[in-house]
Amino acid sequence: MTSVDDSLTALVDQLTTRCPQLHLLKMLCASSDEDFDTALEDLLEAAVIHIENNSPHLANCDEEAITAFLVAYLNMPGFLRALQEAYTKGHVDITIEAEPALPMRRRLGEAKIYGGPSYHVKGLNQLVNRYSTGRYGTGILIEYFKKPNIRIFIERIREQLNKTKPCSQNGVCEDHQMRWAFTTYHHHISGETIRVLHLNCNMVVSKRNNHKRMR
Repeated sequence: MTSVDDSLTALVDQLTTRCPQLHLLKMLCASSDEDFDTALEDLLEAAVIHIENNSPHLANCDEEAITAFLVAYLNMPGFLRALQEAYTKGHVDITIEAEPALPMRRRLGEAKIYGGPSYHVKGLNQLVNRYSTGRYGTGILIEYFKKPNIRIFIERIREQLNKTKPCSQNGVCEDHQMRWAFTTYHHHISGETIRVLHLNCNMVVSKRNNHKRMR
């Protein structure tokens, strides 16, 4: 006789396999920060893909405008609250809060338009050393690339991080299941270790698309 798992977790796993958009259920049922981050990062990947698909409309937008587009996608009243420029030791680019979750789960994010590895490190320093209190174990650094060859630029960023170990980085950059994403770990002044998801968004618009948009 075959054993059947009729738990809520098994049901959620089955539903999300058939309909990936239901990863929100996984956040609701998350029993650990790790499970919550896994589900949230599925949603972040969908948000980044949405921005990439709409990059012709955002090509001339600045960092704040693109981030507003991202926050609007993530914001789901009554479940997931996404805020822009909310205050945590300063005005943070992105704050994500799971509204009904106990314990309270909050993730802070810093957003940049790519300006080289040193500029990436500047954003990392803001996220880890300026805004983070150490209470929440994961932060997000999202970078918008408007230049071709995003893969090469990300390799340069990783080389810089691995060489210089900024913000008390522990070890080297680790691959993430998302394309162009990776993670790092940093010793925080609180004594905790902060995990940072480096999430990269390809916003390159071909000259042909630019021409069509300008006509």
